[in-house]
Amino acid sequence: MKLFCLMMFGLLSMGCSADTFLVSMRANIKVVDETGSPLPASQLTIYFSHTPLQEIDHGFRSQKFSGVYDGEEPFTLKYNAMPTISIRAEKEGYWASGFRHNWDDWEKGQGGKTIEEDFTVILRRKENPRALEVQKLQWTTVPGYDEAYGFDLERSDWVSPHGQGQITDMLFTFSGERISEDEFSMKMEIVFPGEGNGLVEVPVSALSRSNLLLGQTAPWEGYNPLFVDYFSNEFVNRILRPLSRRTQKEWAAIEGYWFRIRTEEDDNAEGGIKARYGKIDGQIKWSGRPELLPRFSFTYYLAPDHSRSLEWNGESLIPGANLQGVNKR
Repeated sequence: MKLFCLMMFGLLSMGCSADTFLVSMRANIKVVDETGSPLPASQLTIYFSHTPLQEIDHGFRSQKFSGVYDGEEPFTLKYNAMPTISIRAEKEGYWASGFRHNWDDWEKGQGGKTIEEDFTVILRRKENPRALEVQKLQWTTVPGYDEAYGFDLERSDWVSPHGQGQITDMLFTFSGERISEDEFSMKMEIVFPGEGNGLVEVPVSALSRSNLLLGQTAPWEGYNPLFVDYFSNEFVNRILRPLSRRTQKEWAAIEGYWFRIRTEEDDNAEGGIKARYGKIDGQIKWSGRPELLPRFSFTYYLAPDHSRSLEWNGESLIPGANLQGVNKR
C-alpha cells in the first residue's frame, strides 16, 4: 500500500493554535470504471481546502497533491489539514471525474485520533465524442402569457412569427395570477408535441461527478411528453413564503434530462423509429410575475443526426452559440 503524508500549516493569529483547525485524516482512494473494474495508471489530483474565513483570519491556503493509482491497493494519503478534501481523477480514454467532500464530524480527528474514509472515483469511458448542437439559453424571454409558444431547438429560436424557428420541438405555456399586492402565483407547462417525444428525468448519482453529463447514449424508452412546474408567493401563518413544486434541495438532486424530439416510425431505422435525441444539464430554471414577461434558462445538447450518441467534444454546431460556463460534456 502506498502511503503519503502531508502536513499543512498556516500563519495563525488571534491566539489560536494549529490544533484548533488542523485535524488528522486518512483518505484511501480507488479509481474504477462504470463496471467497478480498477483503472490502473489513473492520475489523481487532491486539494485540501478551507473556508474563506479561515484564509482571511488565519492565513491558511489550499494545498495541492498529485499521485497515481496503481489499480491494486488504494492510493492512501494521511494528512493533518482542513476538514475538506477535493479529489479529481483522469485517465486516457476516459472522462475526468471529481468531487469535494466535507467531514461533518471533523472534531473526531483532533486530540491524536485519525478520521479514515474510503473514496471511489468512477470514470466513464469515452466512446464517441463529437460535435453537437449545444446552446446555453440564458433567461430567454417568452412572448406572452396563457398561450402556447413553440420553440425550435435546432435553430435555437421561437417558431415564426415570434422568431426564425420552423419546427416546434417544445411548447411553452406560462400563466400567472396576482392574488394581492404581495402575493402571486405562476405556472410553467412544457409539452413535447408528437408521439414518442418527451423528457426522461435523471437523478444525481455517483456517476454525476463525471465531466460527461448523464452518459454516452440516450435511452430508448421512458420519455414523458409533459413537464410542469409552479411557484407561488403567498402568506402562510401571516408570513410571506415562496412555495414551489420542489424545494431547491430536491431540484439539486436532479442531474438533468434526456429528451427526444421529431420522432417518427421508420422500419429501416434502429428500433423501428427515427428521432432526434438530446440532453439538458440540470434544472430548467424560470422566473416571472404577472406584470412581467416570464423567462427561462437551461443548457441543452442536441445530436445533429438520428443517433443516440451524445458525448460532446466541445464544438457546437449552432452558429454563435452561447457556451459561457458550459463545462459538462
